[in-house]
Amino acid sequence: MYTPFPYQGADANPSQLATRIPQWLYRELKLYCVENNIPISRFVTETLRFAIYQDKRPPLRAKKYLASPKA
Repeated sequence: MYTPFPYQGADANPSQLATRIPQWLYRELKLYCVENNIPISRFVTETLRFAIYQDKRPPLRAKKYLASPKA
């Protein structure tokens, strides 16, 4: 079965995040992702997850969102 977001669990309901960023920053982001063969959505998701939970103490309700990515 094809999953459009293979790095999320089968029962995950992805949401959209729309934000405006400077064009130069988007170009840098895109260039980085292309050079490292990473989808932009995955990079942003993992970066946000790291920024929010970098102290290693996630909130009690965050367990299902922190499941390790499936290969």
